[in-house]
Amino acid sequence: MLLIEADIVNYVPVSLKGMVKEAESNRPIGKASLYILYDDLPVSSNKEGFFGVHTWQNFPLTIVAEHPEYQRQEVVVSDSQSPVIIDLKHK
Repeated sequence: MLLIEADIVNYVPVSLKGMVKEAESNRPIGKASLYILYDDLPVSSNKEGFFGVHTWQNFPLTIVAEHPEYQRQEVVVSDSQSPVIIDLKHK
């Protein structure tokens, strides 16, 4: 296989950190399932609502958050400079 310079892409891993909380009360939500759209590696928020996720995808990224007691939420993230805050509303 022959590669030309245009075929070589500089991929850099992306790490995102954030928190899932209840929209109405700002209480943390533990055990929320989170994943990056078009990526199949889900993670869960801890009991304080914090999570970390890693990917090789380029920005912008869409993080999906799900929990049985709350409405599904999608958040578009354009950089990794700030923590991602996801507010979930009760069903």
